[in-house]
Amino acid sequence: MIFHGVKTGPGKPLAVAVIRNKRVFGLPGKHTGNFSALELIVKRYFLGDRPRPVKTLKLSRAIRMLSAGFQYVVYVSITGNRATPLRRFISPREEFLVLRVASCIAPSTADGNILTGESLQKMSEVEVNPLT
Repeated sequence: MIFHGVKTGPGKPLAVAVIRNKRVFGLPGKHTGNFSALELIVKRYFLGDRPRPVKTLKLSRAIRMLSAGFQYVVYVSITGNRATPLRRFISPREEFLVLRVASCIAPSTADGNILTGESLQKMSEVEVNPLT
């Protein structure tokens, strides 16, 4: 075992090992964690450290973290120069709570993601990693 678990949510239970001289990746079970681990870690292993495209956009609503110590992957839609956090349901709330991100369907409809370990205010500038 090379390592097990990363401080990223969703995607925390990722494992990497070497078996019979081959690198093996153990991906999280829920689809959002699986996609996040593939996009952020496994892809980097195969593509190396080449820079990823980034767009600087403004958040259309605030993001509030309920627990510290992790980098959270927040999936967003992009419209013009705005990034809107995606969630499982539509709510009139002005802020996006990072709660059950791993059960979210967001990666299938997202234009990109942001990584954050802290709460962000509405209209904050954020770096969005486009999903292309």
